[in-house]
Amino acid sequence: MKHILTITDKEITGSDKLSAAEPRIAVNAILFDADENIALCYMGKYDLHTLPGGGVEVGEDLQSATQREIWEETGCQCEIIGELGKIIENRYEHDFSQERSYYIAHVTGEKGELHLTDEEIAENTSVVWLPIEQALQIISEKEHDNYQRKFIQKRDIAALTEALLWLRLHDIPGYDTFTKIEPLNKGWSPDKKYYIENKDLSANDVSGWMRYPVFNKMLWVFICDKDSLLPVALGIADFDNSVKEGSLEWIQVLPEKRGMGLGKSIVFELLYRLKDHVDFVTVSGEVDNPSNPEALYRKCGFTGDDIWYVIRT
Repeated sequence: MKHILTITDKEITGSDKLSAAEPRIAVNAILFDADENIALCYMGKYDLHTLPGGGVEVGEDLQSATQREIWEETGCQCEIIGELGKIIENRYEHDFSQERSYYIAHVTGEKGELHLTDEEIAENTSVVWLPIEQALQIISEKEHDNYQRKFIQKRDIAALTEALLWLRLHDIPGYDTFTKIEPLNKGWSPDKKYYIENKDLSANDVSGWMRYPVFNKMLWVFICDKDSLLPVALGIADFDNSVKEGSLEWIQVLPEKRGMGLGKSIVFELLYRLKDHVDFVTVSGEVDNPSNPEALYRKCGFTGDDIWYVIRT
């Protein structure tokens, strides 16, 4: 499972000190109901909204623990449909650490009664169902003055942000019939394994880009058909570490595969790979390109009217 975030006292109090405690293993889920709302546990005693979840019991695997915690805290049976990743917490002031695994799940059957512990009942715990964007806003806007609740808030924001990206990537018709691969790991070469529509570019031109200092092989991404393994879309981004800039340079989809959302999938994948390394991202494209790259980027959330024109004389 991928690593999403590590939270330490450095992010909460500014201290560099770390706990040496063995990590507690825990699980959480972003649980969707039939109305596409997600479950939040609300602790009235602390005015705290948080994602449902808890510790893994002896003998449990992670997914079984997730389903049990969901049943206890939301009253719902659920099916796990995806992995988000792990968030690690290290709380020096409490001499405590934990590793939490996050899943995407949806409700199966009817919603039932909560099955709370005495401690959760004393905390006046209930469950609320909200659109994921509203849930993220509520959690993000709260100003906590409690050490532990600051950790909880930070991990929930990270998990919900990751879930929004997961949803965008999977809200693509036929997404699961495609697989993303790194072209360099598959022998990127001038051998027609990529598709270049612009007749003015040669295979040597494209291969030459790899020699630029902003080149990063993890930012060259194919989408390939799972059955044939033939590339159907390509995305190329650059990373300039000197100014912490990411740049989406090339998004290409085979003509017969356009209109399926693959361009958006490539953009979101590249943004995901850049997010922990850059302060901002720029995009480029020909103004008179019939595929209208600006429209693609606008659909993916790029805003503003700042345009740089590079004119060749």
